[in-house]
Amino acid sequence: MKVKNLIIGAGVTGLSAAYHLQKLGKKDFAVLERAAGPGGLCASVAYKNFCFDYGGHIVHTRNSYTRELLKKLLGKNAAIAKRKAWVYLQDTFVPFPFQANLAYLKPEIVEECVTALVAAKKRGKKNFENFADYALSSYGEGIYKYFMRPYNEKLWRVKVEDLSCAWCADFVPQTDMEDIVKGAYFKTRASYGYNAHFIYPKTGGIGALTRALAAETENIFYDTEVKKIDTVKKTAFTNNGIFEYENLINTSPLKTFVAACAGLEKNIYALAQKLKNNKVYVLNLGINRAVENISWVYFPEAQFKFYRAGVQSSFSPAVAPEGCGALYIEISAAANSKKPNFNKLQKEIITALKDARILKQEDKILAALWLGINPAYVTYDAARETVVPQIIAALKEKNIYCAGRYGAWEYSFIEKNILDAKCLAQKL
Repeated sequence: MKVKNLIIGAGVTGLSAAYHLQKLGKKDFAVLERAAGPGGLCASVAYKNFCFDYGGHIVHTRNSYTRELLKKLLGKNAAIAKRKAWVYLQDTFVPFPFQANLAYLKPEIVEECVTALVAAKKRGKKNFENFADYALSSYGEGIYKYFMRPYNEKLWRVKVEDLSCAWCADFVPQTDMEDIVKGAYFKTRASYGYNAHFIYPKTGGIGALTRALAAETENIFYDTEVKKIDTVKKTAFTNNGIFEYENLINTSPLKTFVAACAGLEKNIYALAQKLKNNKVYVLNLGINRAVENISWVYFPEAQFKFYRAGVQSSFSPAVAPEGCGALYIEISAAANSKKPNFNKLQKEIITALKDARILKQEDKILAALWLGINPAYVTYDAARETVVPQIIAALKEKNIYCAGRYGAWEYSFIEKNILDAKCLAQKL
């Protein structure tokens, strides 16, 4: 098959690229998806009367176009929810973001954090060498010790000294000194950050969004896995035939995509091997009651093996049978680590959730489903900052364009994926 634009991946980014090409009247494209249906990691799994996602997937919007598109795609199936996020520290639920709600902690910790904050601000450092430098300079030793270091090392699975600051702008809520000091002595519960309110489908889980987008899009080839790409002859070889293209949009993981390409300069393959990531295991639990007043909780302390636990049924009760709750618990691991003993880990997690009072002793587990994400978070180390632009530039010379969380090898969110793909479609 010959097409002008070949798109690899029917996740949010790939579907958005195809949808917007089609909207522009450019229907000479094909979307190749190795799975049997759309969504990628933005899909939902039906299991024992529950509807589970691959971890916490929500849609927060800043752009009016995105809101109108979601309204068109989801219609009455869209609901707006308010974030109820917490940090669990020293047997206390501290409202998120941690640094703006210190008043919930013991007085001696509050004093420690505020004193260190004032000292850091006096130093007034503006240029940061890495995330550790940024966190220490912006928030001081106390906030760094209790949250910024332990949580981020548990999530990313690297030392914070090895993380750059390139990901921080969208994902670390901006709080100035006045906000932090006020939140240290008064329980304000002010909203900070990018997802204080968010959109989630009323029924069907987050997969309802990608299914709606796919329903509006032609030329999707499911069960079609790309095995090799000849970048010189502009040909993709799959288990479902050969596709020739003028332009290729890649949304699959950049590292493995490069490995599947023939005809690139040798140094590009070596650069791709420097890209790092973690993987995430998600334990989805269905229980026999609704869980109130929690969207998700961050766990920085080492005794908890998971970094976050969320209540998917707080986004929409319809993901669980009436009167029941759906939870997701996320555990990060190094990319090269061995699979854990899931039965043992599940028991430990359930015990920990009871210790943290998210589960009650008498709760009954009605469903338990493990889902894996690999790659999960791309590692923002020093190598990434130089390697990714070089790889993307080299691929662009071959009329290959990279987009999305994994195609562009970045930490991103659904709205950004939709809009980046839209811009790319318009450009092509």
